[in-house]
Amino acid sequence: MHESADLIRAASGAATRAAAAVSQALDLGDFAAAGRLLAAECECTDGALRARGAEAVLAVYRVAAGWAEQAFDDVRHDSVVERDSNGDAHAIVTTYLLRVPGRWHRLRHARWFSVNPSGQVTRIVNTCEASAAAAFRAFVRDCGAAPPPPGFGA
Repeated sequence: MHESADLIRAASGAATRAAAAVSQALDLGDFAAAGRLLAAECECTDGALRARGAEAVLAVYRVAAGWAEQAFDDVRHDSVVERDSNGDAHAIVTTYLLRVPGRWHRLRHARWFSVNPSGQVTRIVNTCEASAAAAFRAFVRDCGAAPPPPGFGA
């Protein structure tokens, strides 16, 4: 995993720095830190899921993290943030899931961030390629875990 300071230091521009800080906080499960970076009216979209308001957005990520902690023996996230040509930023998130006795799965998904002029995140759109989402759902099913909640990224 990236160290917080390294990920944020490597980011250039307000949108990229905000996306890096939120991504690092979510990677570490530090929802309080992530919440400080969200605008009060922040919106989150993940497929059919729509959450509006910073607390509702944080609840999406808390539920997803809780599910993963219950369903798997180890869960790790690693985000790499890049600036978009339009001035916003996105994170490629790699999630590693382990189910003992040694079944690993790697899920790659993305978070697209919009940031206001004061550096607060106003919108997060979670996306995942269909083939990656299908492979992840098959892994979850093969492990005997409950299906993931909306907001897990796949």
